[in-house]
Amino acid sequence: MPALMVTDQPRDRFEELQRFCPNVWDKRLRFVNKRVVLFYLVRWCQKQAKTLEPDLGVFGNEELASVAENIAANLRCDGERVERLLSRDGDEWTKLLYELAETTSRRAPQAMAVDLAENALVRIVVILDKGTKPSCANCRLGGDVPGRPECESCRRERRIEGDGNEYVFQSPFAGWSRTIARNIVYDWWRTVIRRPDPPSPAPKPSHPERGWCEEAEADLPALLGAIDKLSRKQRSVMIRSLSRSDIDPEAYKRMRALAPPELFEEVGSKLFESDEAIAGHLESTRRRVGANRSAARRKLCEQNPRWEALLDVFMPHCSSRRAHGEEARDG
Repeated sequence: MPALMVTDQPRDRFEELQRFCPNVWDKRLRFVNKRVVLFYLVRWCQKQAKTLEPDLGVFGNEELASVAENIAANLRCDGERVERLLSRDGDEWTKLLYELAETTSRRAPQAMAVDLAENALVRIVVILDKGTKPSCANCRLGGDVPGRPECESCRRERRIEGDGNEYVFQSPFAGWSRTIARNIVYDWWRTVIRRPDPPSPAPKPSHPERGWCEEAEADLPALLGAIDKLSRKQRSVMIRSLSRSDIDPEAYKRMRALAPPELFEEVGSKLFESDEAIAGHLESTRRRVGANRSAARRKLCEQNPRWEALLDVFMPHCSSRRAHGEEARDG
C-alpha cells in the first residue's frame, strides 16, 4: 500500500476523536500526551479505512475507545523503546535481534534462523523509518514541541500521514515485531516448498542454500508421518484439511509426492472447498472438525515447533489457523 499523503490539514476533521483518547503521562516520556494518542488513533482509522479521511461513522464508539486505550497503554510501555530504536541505539537493536532470532529459531532450521531474524530486523527498520515516532506525533497534528530540533521536518509538513504498514501502537511492540519475524519464516518455507525438483540427479553444490532447502524439506515427510499416527478422528480431519482446494497447487503437488501412499487412500484425489464439505464427508459438524484439527495441530507443534510454519503453508484457510498477518498490518 502506498504512503498516505495529504494536501490539506485534516486535523480538524478528527478532533471529535479526542473524546476517546485517555490522558497519558509518564515522567520518562514527556513527549507522550493525549494529543499523541489522538495522532495514532487517527492513523489507525486511516489504515483501517485505507483513506485519509475515513467516515468515522463506520467505527463504533466502543471500538474507538478500546483502540485508544490500547494505544495509550502501548505508548507507556513501548514508546521509549521505539524512540531509542529510531535514534539508532545499538544496544536496543541488538536486543531486538535476539528476540527475533528466538522466534525464527523455533520455526526454521537453525542454519537459517539468524538470517531470517536479520531479514525481519531490516523490515522493521524500514517500517519504523517510514512512520512517525512519538516525539514527532504532536507536531504532525499541528502542535509544537519546543526544544526538539529533530522535529523541524514535522513543523514544516504538519500533516497526518504515514505508510500503510506504519506501527501505530495498537498492539504491543514485541508482539508486532515477532509477527513480522513469523511471517518472514512462513514466506521462506513457501519458497522452499515451491522449489522445483531438479531435472536429473546431480552432485550436491557447495552453496549453503542447498543444505537449508534439504533440511527444510526433511521436515515435511516427518510431519506427514506424525499425522498418520494421530487418533482416527484427528487423522481423518487433518487429511481432509490437507486436501482443501484453496491450497497452493504447487505446494499440494509437492506434499502429495512426499506423502506415504496410504495416507490419502480414504480421500484419493478429492478436494474439499470448505470445512462444511469436510464435515459432510465425515458425517460430522463444522465445529467438531475445527476442534479436532485444533487439537491435532497442538499435538504436532508440541512435537516439533517448526511444523507450525509448514501447517500454515498447507492449511492457508482462515478456519484452520490464526491470522498471522493481522498484527503486522494493523500495528
